[in-house]
Amino acid sequence: MAASAEIRRRVFSDGLIRPPRLTRHKQTAIVFYKNYRNVKNDKEN
Repeated sequence: MAASAEIRRRVFSDGLIRPPRLTRHKQTAIVFYKNYRNVKNDKEN
């Protein structure tokens, strides 16, 4: 029982740590992609 509680605590803390880092990375990737598309459009025009 103590082992399962420890595992649950570890998974929960990992869950709290990981999503913000993931979403932040996703946001920067979206920004990079938008900038890249804008640069490509500027070169074509």
